[in-house]
Amino acid sequence: MRYIQRALDIDYANVAYPLLALPKYNGVFCYNDGANPLTRENNIINNVHIREKFKKYFDDLAQMGISLEHEIIIAGYDFNKTSGIVRSADNPEGSKAQLVILDKYVPSTGFKYRYAQMARAYRDGLAAHDDVLLSPFELVQSPAQARAFTQKMVELDNPTIEGAVFRGAFTYYKE
Repeated sequence: MRYIQRALDIDYANVAYPLLALPKYNGVFCYNDGANPLTRENNIINNVHIREKFKKYFDDLAQMGISLEHEIIIAGYDFNKTSGIVRSADNPEGSKAQLVILDKYVPSTGFKYRYAQMARAYRDGLAAHDDVLLSPFELVQSPAQARAFTQKMVELDNPTIEGAVFRGAFTYYKE
């Protein structure tokens, strides 16, 4: 809860707008390098059940030639429980995992372009994969909108969401 409280105390007046507002998922970050699902530390996802469940999805991404940022979540589980399952080579609870698409890695492009491409790829085939979700987002234009989005995320009764994340026009994880 301390993390969320800090998010509410941010001085939103000293930030350049617009910002892309996303839920902060309580899961494990992963991205794809070709058909390989990788962790933040560039290691292949260890859990065989997760790799098998999403093999076709990651193969499709490789064939499309796109790299996406994801969060691996398991509904109702907090970060520690999800992380333990993702790190375990053979924990069968990995079969409960969902992938939430967060962003598309495209150097030197703004988020409007990235999200338009990502939404098109999702609509044109990625949505057909079970348990692959496109993260909802909002474009916030002011401190009041940023505070309202953060408050909305804090008030959710959902253990897989722990707050809000804001990205500037040219900000993504791999920067």
